[in-house]
Amino acid sequence: MRSAFSNSVVWYYQDIAHRIGPERMTDYIRRLDYGNCDTSGGITNFWLESSLLISADEQVVFLRRLWADSLPLTKDAQRITRELMELSRSDDGRVFCGKTGTGGDANTGVARLGWFVGCVSKGERRVFFATRITGERDAGGRQARTITEAILKRLQI
Repeated sequence: MRSAFSNSVVWYYQDIAHRIGPERMTDYIRRLDYGNCDTSGGITNFWLESSLLISADEQVVFLRRLWADSLPLTKDAQRITRELMELSRSDDGRVFCGKTGTGGDANTGVARLGWFVGCVSKGERRVFFATRITGERDAGGRQARTITEAILKRLQI
């Protein structure tokens, strides 16, 4: 799960989605109140540039709920998810967490949509962020992360 999460291994998540099934998946998405909650795009594709949509603001609200342990999931599941999102930890106590995503033409490898969401924390201070970029090429999750890190650095976060 750790490597699938960090590497965005789509086939792994599609297999899990098949095991969960469309009815249970729809129920989970609705209980999580995730974006528009629309899973009509199919059990293996609804989150891949399909029917499920979520805004940057909604992503931040979701992350705040995850960090507050207020999602309708076990506290262990929420803690594990936060741990999977951890990207770095500095000597001064700063913890940087995030998740990228990329959309575009899989056949040509051209990224046209990228996002990076997460949280930077130090002590009790938490800053949540969501970056979404689009373009004709090179607009993937890695680029969204690079942009986000530059903004956070400029803001000294």
